[in-house]
Amino acid sequence: MMRKSSVFVRACALALAGCGLAVSAHAETYYLDLDAYKAFSGELSLSQTLTYFTEGKSDFWYTKGSDGTKSYVTSAPDLTDASNSYFFSEAGTNLDIEKNLYIDSDFYGDSLTSGILKWPVASSTADPITVKFSNLSSDTFNGGFSGLNVRLEIENITHGTWKDGWSFGQAIVGREGWTPLGSLEVSGVWNISGSGGGVWSSIYVCGVENHGIYNPDAKINVLDGSTANGPVYGSLSYGTNNAMDNWTSLNETSYVEVNSALGSAGFLVAGATASTGKMVVIFSGGDGDSSANGLLHEGYYQRPIADDGIVESFSLKSGGAKLALVMRSATDNGDGTYTFKNGTQIFTSDVVTFTGGVEMISGKLLINYSPATLGADVSHGTLKFAQGEGATTAFGNANANVGGKFIFDNIEVDGGGELVVRLDKSGGGIVFDQIELSAGGIEYAEGGAGEIVIDFGTNTAEYLADLIRMEASDGLKLIAYKEGQTSDVSFSAVLDSFEKDGVTYNFETFAGTDGLYAAYVAVPEPAEVAAVLGALFLAYAVYRRRK
Repeated sequence: MMRKSSVFVRACALALAGCGLAVSAHAETYYLDLDAYKAFSGELSLSQTLTYFTEGKSDFWYTKGSDGTKSYVTSAPDLTDASNSYFFSEAGTNLDIEKNLYIDSDFYGDSLTSGILKWPVASSTADPITVKFSNLSSDTFNGGFSGLNVRLEIENITHGTWKDGWSFGQAIVGREGWTPLGSLEVSGVWNISGSGGGVWSSIYVCGVENHGIYNPDAKINVLDGSTANGPVYGSLSYGTNNAMDNWTSLNETSYVEVNSALGSAGFLVAGATASTGKMVVIFSGGDGDSSANGLLHEGYYQRPIADDGIVESFSLKSGGAKLALVMRSATDNGDGTYTFKNGTQIFTSDVVTFTGGVEMISGKLLINYSPATLGADVSHGTLKFAQGEGATTAFGNANANVGGKFIFDNIEVDGGGELVVRLDKSGGGIVFDQIELSAGGIEYAEGGAGEIVIDFGTNTAEYLADLIRMEASDGLKLIAYKEGQTSDVSFSAVLDSFEKDGVTYNFETFAGTDGLYAAYVAVPEPAEVAAVLGALFLAYAVYRRRK
């Protein structure tokens, strides 16, 4: 039996190897000796840690027995063995090390745990480097990677004791400014959160050639803030990992695709006011609904610990790096084409201060029109309806209560889309969600076409009866703009007409001098039309006789 078993195991190993799968004789967990690392003079590369020092000098790597006893290794860890795990600290260790560790080769493994504050893991070579792990964990303090030639491929990202985050693209010790990361892919779940007054996860990834909405720098499957410490602590920050006021300039544009944002997941841009960069977040979810309540914030955020508890404060910055949102629910077919979907991303945050605009390509995006904390009076840039061919897209209000207004600079149409306007009654009158334009009007993009379709979200006579008017100009002002602006865009409604008490009412809009008005107007009966035509003919006949 023993002989047959050995033959069977060996045959399985050979079969796996034939399939191109790495077979490790023994997966090991390696710990980097922080005292040796800190004592090393000068910069240190990962390959240097594989050099063993004897005669009184400390080795860099050790393993631990079942009883916790350290055992320094006598052979170098294989940095391409995907079954090994690595700790860049002991659990809970805090060594404030003011120098860098450089990656100079590919680095694979099952898990990597970092726990050293102010320790960027950067690239020291111009050659492409791939860092690929099944799991990253931040343990007590944050870790990070930098280098435009570094490609990170991670399955899941978790957090440790203090729930601190990872920094992808960050400042290097001894250098000014931020060093971007090349690319990032999180194929599973990024369990994002921050600690009480601690360190958030941050991203500054912009090394993908010809990057854009359909070729992002970072791809994140699920950004989940469900376990965050409070409703705002799951935010992913752009270019800084602590949201404090010692910001540096962020002058690159980063395209970040997120399939699904959940829980307290959100986005913060905190670059200096001189920044010219932008974080463009593309929501790509499929046919399901995803909901989050994290920040959509450009500015300063602080969470000081007061004697009587936690105090949260927010403030805006004037100018600087921006946050932009794109709704593009789609599946990448792998051949340069996409299949558009009808997924929904919802944000109910009470902090909505982004100014980089919203572009609607496919799917539905709902954002809180009435943020209670900050952003109710902030213009969010351009709302662009750029519906893809064969797609449907819709923008609207995520607040549980109908009403409120959301401010944009202007509306641009280049393909069309839907604007969701919910209806309700209050104090005997009709209330509705409204868009306000602070700078421009409603216009087509250069060479653009299409129409905006109004979706009232209900077709019950109880509400629609309040939209009946003699003229559309007396209807609801669905989109308000300043005097002197106008609209040259076509509008329609999901419900083009309805019947009440035997009368048919059609949806009509009117572009006034201060906004776009909408109502349902009665369709004249045939007899009424004939009478009007008869009166016109009679008037014309009288006119001819007088001539």
